[in-house]
Amino acid sequence: MNLYQMSSQYQSLMQNIIESDEITVEQLQSIESVNDSIEEKAKAMGALIKNMEAEYKAIQEAIMTMEERAIILNNKIENIKDYLKINLEKCEIKEVKSPWFDIKIKMNPASVVIKDENLIPTEYFKETLMRKVDKSLISQSLKNNIMIPGVLLERRTRLEIK
Repeated sequence: MNLYQMSSQYQSLMQNIIESDEITVEQLQSIESVNDSIEEKAKAMGALIKNMEAEYKAIQEAIMTMEERAIILNNKIENIKDYLKINLEKCEIKEVKSPWFDIKIKMNPASVVIKDENLIPTEYFKETLMRKVDKSLISQSLKNNIMIPGVLLERRTRLEIK
């Protein structure tokens, strides 16, 4: 069921757009070929956009829900692994075999742990320089009629459907 209704002459055209992976020139031309005012075409396309936005929002919410579930599941996995590892180490067991899988406690490669960075000699540091354009400062300067080479202040339009 659509949240926003559109006239029957647009429904099949819009359904074709919804079901395709990309919007084609032919699809847009078929909308143009409908003998109707630009306002009516705009209303139909607005309804299509609102329906697609609602579907997009539902998909995003589903993704967030699945990501939350994945994080919770991964945390459980890590907690159970930690529990198992701690208990195997307490019992000094390094390997457990089963018909389906083997469990082993292995040594990781050595890794550097920094306890106090202030005590490390300077030759062990890497200097990095990062430049980033300050668009807010540029915008403010351009609004104050200060010309800056290589940039311009551009104002665009946008379509809003409420």
